[in-house]
Amino acid sequence: MENIDYSGISTFHGPVSATLGAEAIALVFPEDGALVPFYPPPAFEWNGAGLVRFKLGFSRSPDFTGRVVVLPRGLKRHGRWITGESYTPNRREWRKIQRLGRRSGTVYWAVYGKDEAGEGFVSKTFELKLRN
Repeated sequence: MENIDYSGISTFHGPVSATLGAEAIALVFPEDGALVPFYPPPAFEWNGAGLVRFKLGFSRSPDFTGRVVVLPRGLKRHGRWITGESYTPNRREWRKIQRLGRRSGTVYWAVYGKDEAGEGFVSKTFELKLRN
């Protein structure tokens, strides 16, 4: 990259690369600890800071051990990807998430994202409280 100052002197810099930090994905909605009705399913929203494809993960535990529901699912081995920064689960997907919270009423969610080069990033984890 070349910078030219007001007096016409040029300075070359580079190569330049950008690295996304741990906060590459910011969860927006539902808020952490939000009380969510059993129906209809909420629209999950996040800010992906330049990432191009996403998946949502849901779990009974905050560290995502045990059963995890990953959305969206697809027919291919790795499934489909979300290309925007929001996703509303369909009825079938939402029932799977509800089953995760059946005992405690709590479900944890996070967003997995990838950049153009295929490098992956994970958001922090948010908690949902399901209301009957």
